Amino acid sequence: HQYFPEQEIRLFGFKFITRELIFPIDSDKKLKYKIVRWLPRGVYSVLFKKRIYIPIDTLMSIKKDDVVLYTNFIKWPHAFNKKSIAVLHDVSFITHSQFTSPANKKYMLANVPKTIRSVSHIITISKNSKQDIIKHYKVNEDKISIVYPFVNTNEIKRSDDKTIEKTKKKYFISKKYLLFIGNIEPRKNLIGALEAYEKLPAKIKDSYLLVIAGGKGWLNEEIYDKIDALNRKSKHVVTTGYVPDEEIPSLISGAEIFIFIPHYEGFGIPPLEAMACGVPVISSDNSSLPEAVGKGGYYVSADKPQETTDAIVKILGDDKLRENLVENGFKQIKKFTPEASAKELDKVVQRISKL
Repeated sequence: HQYFPEQEIRLFGFKFITRELIFPIDSDKKLKYKIVRWLPRGVYSVLFKKRIYIPIDTLMSIKKDDVVLYTNFIKWPHAFNKKSIAVLHDVSFITHSQFTSPANKKYMLANVPKTIRSVSHIITISKNSKQDIIKHYKVNEDKISIVYPFVNTNEIKRSDDKTIEKTKKKYFISKKYLLFIGNIEPRKNLIGALEAYEKLPAKIKDSYLLVIAGGKGWLNEEIYDKIDALNRKSKHVVTTGYVPDEEIPSLISGAEIFIFIPHYEGFGIPPLEAMACGVPVISSDNSSLPEAVGKGGYYVSADKPQETTDAIVKILGDDKLRENLVENGFKQIKKFTPEASAKELDKVVQRISKL
């Protein structure tokens, strides 16, 4: 809102009986909110995905000349407005479908093509994702713009020692540690990270815990079985569960290395957050990650845990390498600011508004 002070913006909120709706800032004359519906989340999901329930109140409030931005892949049907933009973060449901739930894959395969055909323009979040969309859906490249995600370094920045220690105490982190943050699911390659940690010399494992922070995704039984197996030998792996946003900076700041080696990412915000906190990053070398991480990461193959093991050993033992990674990380993060993202988004909106 602060980057578009002259434009009227309306946000449509999905209010569930089962979940509180929280808007990030107060409404005013230029920024308004509208509650779309009041249904239990599960009931709404079933009806909406089957196109049985359509948010009529929302459709009727969209004016002819409005530019409508759909932020999560799928465009709603509406009769009077033709100026629409959909954000397709990636097409991992095609390229890495083994990491997508069958129900979500079915939904995306059925509805993403309809969205692509019906919207005025598409936004995606990386060059890699743009090329994937062009390849799989034969979209003219002029119909796709890239608007990078951003990290707000006013909020995500290195914490002071007192705050770091408070967070460590809360999550029972008793030693130095290596850190992963993300959903606990197969695409994030936590099995690879755990195998890499398991291969470390005993002296390093005795000195550095592996901390895994994040909410439960899907198909995570094997991951938790692997954690249990490692901890039966020694209590070296700590799982925190979901971590509130306000504690993310201090949890990252306390880490010696941030490990992020997924099989696929549409962009990859967590390693950028680590860079903003001055923590060296180990990143997999696939998909969009080299584009996002740049020279701020030490790259490994997601499918070769030994490479991650070797990277951990090397970074822990080489102060100059650590300093270079941190310095390059601070430079890289400057490319992904709220101002830069807002400027690119505004270009797209202004272009579509003139149709």
